[in-house]
Amino acid sequence: MKIGPDGEAEEFLNGIHPSPPPPDDRRNDLCFASGGDRMFVSDAVRGLIYVIQSEPSTGADPEADLPPRLTELHGNYPNPFNPSTTLRFALSAEGPVTLEIYDLSGRRVRQLLRSESLPACEHAVVWDGRDDEGRAAAAGVYLVSLRTREKSFSGKIVLVK
Repeated sequence: MKIGPDGEAEEFLNGIHPSPPPPDDRRNDLCFASGGDRMFVSDAVRGLIYVIQSEPSTGADPEADLPPRLTELHGNYPNPFNPSTTLRFALSAEGPVTLEIYDLSGRRVRQLLRSESLPACEHAVVWDGRDDEGRAAAAGVYLVSLRTREKSFSGKIVLVK
């Protein structure tokens, strides 16, 4: 990719195309299409979503086109983290997803996804360690809440300073 003097992307590698992000999207995240032929990467700083399309494979794995068998919260990496961590989860069916971070007293710190309809595939969302107002969260243990139409999941993550 070539970035112009104004900070805008001017040229892209073969198969990479920018598209506008959803409104008020302050997170960076990554999603793979269920067939594995496309990857979506958001860049909150530049306000772009990159769609990376791969060439069709000749030796296709019949399992590759199937969505994950289970909806799961995989956890985050790194953990403990500073200043950001990637929260990974799998969806076995398309549908609305809410992903939130809470402190140990039960107060919501950050809403990363709010009933967003996501495809059945593996997902990764980056939490930058900031609250909904953009302030840096304090060091400590936080709870991750993932809610789908069918299930709710939770996990602990640790922010260190």
